[in-house]
Amino acid sequence: MRCKLTPLLGLALWVLSPGPCRAESEPPAWPVRANISMPLGSTWGREKLEGFTWGFRPALLVYPTRTGRGVGAGPYAEYLIDARTHTMWSYGALSTAPVLTLDALDLRVGGFVGVRGSGEGNDDSRRLVLGALTELVLPAYLYDFRVGVRLDGTFDDRGVSATSLLVELDLIAVLGALAYASAGAR
Repeated sequence: MRCKLTPLLGLALWVLSPGPCRAESEPPAWPVRANISMPLGSTWGREKLEGFTWGFRPALLVYPTRTGRGVGAGPYAEYLIDARTHTMWSYGALSTAPVLTLDALDLRVGGFVGVRGSGEGNDDSRRLVLGALTELVLPAYLYDFRVGVRLDGTFDDRGVSATSLLVELDLIAVLGALAYASAGAR
């Protein structure tokens, strides 16, 4: 009987014993965070969108470091539209790295590569899209609030077919500001 109780007693003492104090250590950061941006700006070139360009750009980035604020990489998708309802879409991979980390904010730079297509009915060709971005990021639990600037180029068999300069605003923050303003806040 004594041989059977010894492992159980040891397990009970281990479970009930106080562990090391963890009050000074931060909880681990969530390793995957999403973002939905609203790009606003202009596109020009052979395939320019007419006038003002806007759209939506969801991304899902993985941060493999313990702090969750190091290099991030993951997929993105995008849909751009202009004032005359011409559209372009793209999907691919995005990667960013911090160049300056403040208490709650990160200044990040990065790049992306993907496939771009046109939403026009008779255009089913695919193009390469390459871009660079700079952004200010406020990491949250499952979400990254982002504001940034990006420059991208679309390439086809004849060279550069379109270039975009876009400011990216966080869609959740924009919707929150609109809700706050519509509630009559002063």
